[in-house]
Amino acid sequence: MSSGCVHIQAYCHQTFTERQPAPQTFSWVGEYYAGLLEPFGLTTDLSRLDDGMNNDFLSMGRSVMNALQQESSLEDVSLFLMAHQTPDTYFPFRSTTTRLCSEFNITAPAIGMTEQELTTPYVALAALLSAYRDGRKTGSGLLLALDQGTLPYVRPGYSDTTIDNALLIKVSGPSAPDGIAMNGRKVWIDPASRKANWISQAIYAYLDDQRIDLKDLHVVVDEQTPSDATTGLAVPISHADPRLMSVSALSTALEKSKQGCAHVLLVHVAKNEQLFLFSFSKLRTPMQEAA
Repeated sequence: MSSGCVHIQAYCHQTFTERQPAPQTFSWVGEYYAGLLEPFGLTTDLSRLDDGMNNDFLSMGRSVMNALQQESSLEDVSLFLMAHQTPDTYFPFRSTTTRLCSEFNITAPAIGMTEQELTTPYVALAALLSAYRDGRKTGSGLLLALDQGTLPYVRPGYSDTTIDNALLIKVSGPSAPDGIAMNGRKVWIDPASRKANWISQAIYAYLDDQRIDLKDLHVVVDEQTPSDATTGLAVPISHADPRLMSVSALSTALEKSKQGCAHVLLVHVAKNEQLFLFSFSKLRTPMQEAA
């Protein structure tokens, strides 16, 4: 799978489960959220932050970047994407990418990506894959995905057991000498077909195209993937921990690759009926993983 793919040079996933001192945020945050949530019929409740872990985007991003930097240089970064579902709970107007670029001497374009809920990291990952897969973009790309479990409102469809966490991935083009070889595909689900059957057929078509044998495969799904879409696959299947929100399946897939699975297939179904498939091949040489 090395042809037309990218190589993941390093990654770092951290969870933040220890309560931190409450950030000194702005007095108008309550009014900001009230105006933001009113059109959706949601009510602001700042008291919910009292039981939170108080991790803002900048502190989480700084932590994973410091860790990854110990194993892989950031000097060759040529594109930096940050994916997040919601605004930073404590500093909704702060430009986290700008601050991180300044702190880590990154001069590459830095773009924040949001408004895609749990699919946001996969949209960003597909963008990096497109940019570096054919070798037209040199250097390395960074994907920083951030999730805050504490919000000043009750978010429909989410439990209160979610965990603040951050995932940082560094990718390079196919000429990179080592790392996890990653490829992927994004397709629209045919509305005229039975959803689970269509997804299953799309998976088989992708595996055939990538020449991945079922005997070498491990599949990772999250809670948005219909349970009957993968039941026909006679392969090990891991269900990602929903407490890790948008990076649950991606962090699980990387961990399975690190453990030595020959091929890992990540299956994610977006709410807008897009299917994301990402495959990760066996390590060529020991990959760097930040602690």
